[in-house]
Amino acid sequence: MLHIGKNVYVDPAMSQAQVELVSELLEKARKQTGVFYGELVAQPKVIFCATPDCYRAFGAVGLGFSDGNNLVISPQGQRVAIIAHELAHVEFSVRIGGFAKVLDHVPQWFDEGQAVMVSMAAEFSEEAWMDATENGTQIPDLNSLAAMSDWIRLTGRNGENMQLTYGTAKHEVSRWFNRIGYSGFQALLLALQSNEPFAEAYARIEATHDPIVFANNNDPQSSITFATAPQATKPHYFIRAAW
Repeated sequence: MLHIGKNVYVDPAMSQAQVELVSELLEKARKQTGVFYGELVAQPKVIFCATPDCYRAFGAVGLGFSDGNNLVISPQGQRVAIIAHELAHVEFSVRIGGFAKVLDHVPQWFDEGQAVMVSMAAEFSEEAWMDATENGTQIPDLNSLAAMSDWIRLTGRNGENMQLTYGTAKHEVSRWFNRIGYSGFQALLLALQSNEPFAEAYARIEATHDPIVFANNNDPQSSITFATAPQATKPHYFIRAAW
């Protein structure tokens, strides 16, 4: 792999035009993730593949995946949405104290839901979700989306039910975020970092925040204390794949 910048590597098969494109996409994805997280703390290695062989060599999971220290993006996953999705997984993990903590204390639907929300992927728009779920009437209970094994089973072997899992998770997290805003999201990160149970923190923060409309908040990050990674915390090994 060719090193083209801080923690950024590309497939040697990439043309100069492709290198410039993925660099631009990564910068946009970082800025997009920062809209929700503020200044990014995690510093993962980011690897872009130009060929299926390259991607298979790294594990070939979904359109892109992360293992806690690295992001690997497939040739088909070179989109802002896919890169931002994986950046959000790593950022969330690092902010609260590592992926072991995510697995033990955070339901799968929230971790995936926040990553899809940050990604702003068009395929998981509210309209697409409503169409796939009969206006939200045919959806799984959130409790059935809490464990990774159940999530994988419900999503389907070929991802045929992604709107029921990824879409439903994004719908719920977006609903919550639109109510509690940036400050509430930062409060949740701090609460989880301090080992407050997820369910308690999630409900408490929603109950104590006035509704905030995302689009009308002109200075959302002013006067907010941002959660930063606990000192000496390193990301635990994990894999998170973007559909």
